[in-house]
Amino acid sequence: MNKKLVKKICLSVLGVAILALAITAIVFFAKLSDSSPLEIADKPSENITADQPFVQGVSGGSENFRIPAIITLDSGRLVAAVDARYDQTQDGGGLDTVVAYSDDNGKTWNSYTANFLGDNGNKYSTESTAFIDPELLTDGKNVWMMTTFYSGGVALSDYTGLKAAVDKPAFDDDGMLLLSKNHGLSYKYKVDVENFENGYSSILSIDGEDTGYKIDEYYFLYDENSEKIGNIFYIKSKSVFSVVQTTFLYMTKSVDGGASFGAPRLINVKNADEPFYGAAPGRGLVASDGTMILSAYFANIKKGLQFSSFIYSNDGGETWQRSDNLPFNEQCEYSGENQIVELPNGNLRCFFRNNSNRITYVDAVKKDGKYTWGEIVITDIESTSSCMLSAVSVAKDGKNYILVSCPTGTETDDKGETKHARTDGKIFAFALDEAGNMTLANTTSVKKDAFLYSCMTVTKDGNIAMLYESEVGEITFATYQLSDLSLIDVQFKSSYN
Repeated sequence: MNKKLVKKICLSVLGVAILALAITAIVFFAKLSDSSPLEIADKPSENITADQPFVQGVSGGSENFRIPAIITLDSGRLVAAVDARYDQTQDGGGLDTVVAYSDDNGKTWNSYTANFLGDNGNKYSTESTAFIDPELLTDGKNVWMMTTFYSGGVALSDYTGLKAAVDKPAFDDDGMLLLSKNHGLSYKYKVDVENFENGYSSILSIDGEDTGYKIDEYYFLYDENSEKIGNIFYIKSKSVFSVVQTTFLYMTKSVDGGASFGAPRLINVKNADEPFYGAAPGRGLVASDGTMILSAYFANIKKGLQFSSFIYSNDGGETWQRSDNLPFNEQCEYSGENQIVELPNGNLRCFFRNNSNRITYVDAVKKDGKYTWGEIVITDIESTSSCMLSAVSVAKDGKNYILVSCPTGTETDDKGETKHARTDGKIFAFALDEAGNMTLANTTSVKKDAFLYSCMTVTKDGNIAMLYESEVGEITFATYQLSDLSLIDVQFKSSYN
């Protein structure tokens, strides 16, 4: 064959290959970068409702709510929070946080949307950010709220088009938040999210060079001309700078009794190789020694791992540490969302989600500033332990009790097998002796059919207020007199230690 012809053929083949690579690159980067504008919705209006804090189609402009949290302030005010899931009930894709408060034991409620970015409209979207699983903590006056926070299009696992959170570090060794300028291909930029000057923090290169871009305290992004151009948590394909696609603990503080919340903080306690470390929804506590405690948990869905833990602060919430993960055994192969109470002796008792189908707990002892877990205790009280529960401590007539609310129902599947279900909600009242042993004192039925997540708080007058999911997407508020729970002169039935 003629050498010139061979050369011409080779050049033609090379040209086709280069063209194919170019087209592939264009398609690839087109997927990475999307120039179409985000639909930014207006924040829903504030509302006042009677009897119920979260009214479908009214509160926060949402048709659906999930994941209740409620606490009591020293003034007697009740402060509650839920996920606003708008037009769906999925665990991601455009969720915000609605807060409500009442100064008359739940007769009237003021509600407003506290955590909000508005990307892609107040509706489900596989490209939206999400605030999920609120947890409330109070020192009696101030209120702290922690949620799990997903950047645009990210969730715990990759269902319904959402991307699973990645097991990569979101911060550098100095605690600077890592950023990408090429839609997640690399993270060669950083920003200080702990220190803002006049409300802003400059975005730097890895080498410390100022890019001219900056963020404000709510992570909105500004260009060299100080024009707002987005948010670093918006979906990476539409962001000039974007965060690592993993999970974040998003904490805010209220100094006016829950009527409003200030700028957020990102609590940096997730290990670098963890895809998920999130809030365990419900209520935290301030221990008798002043330690602030918020429940949390780690999960790696691909590896089938999930374990309870908590974060704690000894300096009024300025800095936070993370406890060890809960132990596990053959009967409790995993743990997860959890609620913690303090025992009269100062130890902590953690009730947690697990696979035993029993109410189960582990105690933690604090020594030299660090908490150590004890052995798992599995009671013989049947429950749907794969669902979140609530636990509170109460005192009555010189006696100490722990109340636990959870679903206990069963159902028969298509194969004729009986399985535990999220129905038949009950409150179990356990009496405590001086050693911390629990004795079942009484069981109160709350609702026979659908009963999912719940959260209880002790009101200023010593009774119980509860929020619970009475249907998927529906939250119900109820109150109970302690006499209704028969905590006086009870006949002990069984004991656990």
